[in-house]
Amino acid sequence: MNNLLDERYIGTMDSGGFTASGDNTTFLTSAPRQIFFSVSTTF
Repeated sequence: MNNLLDERYIGTMDSGGFTASGDNTTFLTSAPRQIFFSVSTTF
């Protein structure tokens, strides 16, 4: 399970890479609440 309480926060902060001076900062939000299940079996 990721982001159990469904909090909103900045997940990644980086430069956009579109300008040579690096002044184009990008902020990406966190992933939403996610639950993963896995089922396996053997014969």
